[in-house]
Amino acid sequence: MSAQKRQDGSTESQDTPAESQDTPAESRRDDTSTSHQKTIPIMRRDVLILISVWVSGCVIVAVLLGLFYANTVTPKIPEQPTPRATFAIPFTEDSAKTTYLLALQEAQNWQSDVRIVALSTRWSNATVQDLGQAGIWDFRFFSTKSSRIFFAVVTPDKEVAGRAHINKLKHAPYLIDPVDWVIDSSEAISIWANNGGGYFLQAYPENRVELLLRQTLNGPVWDIIGISADQSQIFYLSIDATDGTVLNRQ
Repeated sequence: MSAQKRQDGSTESQDTPAESQDTPAESRRDDTSTSHQKTIPIMRRDVLILISVWVSGCVIVAVLLGLFYANTVTPKIPEQPTPRATFAIPFTEDSAKTTYLLALQEAQNWQSDVRIVALSTRWSNATVQDLGQAGIWDFRFFSTKSSRIFFAVVTPDKEVAGRAHINKLKHAPYLIDPVDWVIDSSEAISIWANNGGGYFLQAYPENRVELLLRQTLNGPVWDIIGISADQSQIFYLSIDATDGTVLNRQ
């Protein structure tokens, strides 16, 4: 370092060129430090801006797609089941309940304590309309006092004939309580016809249809069965005689 006199007599020190300039390595470190201090805030800002723009764009696209589908997509309507044919049966003859009173009177003339065990009727080569015209009704009654069965037959002309079975039964059969017997034969036949029986008669015009009311552990039951002439096809339905519920089918 050299000293140089000023006019006022003071001296001023001056650095030599070697002392006044930094080394190249120190200069690069300073430049790098300065560059980092300026670049980092800019990069973060740019990233934040890009993220904001991207999120905003996604939201806008989602909203537009939602509006598009809401206005253009028709909601799917569930398929409606094909309505099945309803078979209307014109009942022109007396029902089971009506003929039961005639048969009961005949049985009570034999024994006053009789109770109904079962009743039945049948048709041959029947159409659905034919089911409204019952043929001969067969009734079975039981007398607890005599332990015997009484058979009663009621014709369409309301003629009644009856006879008692000779042999006594060791065990009493199930007896139908008239209070539990709510569903009449006409209702039971309609249920059978509209749950497959009508189609069965159309498919097999040569047939036999049998109707039976009997007592079970759970109450009275209607059994209705259609049988083709060659006995290769059957259609069976079991119906609760109290509330009309279909219990079994084959």
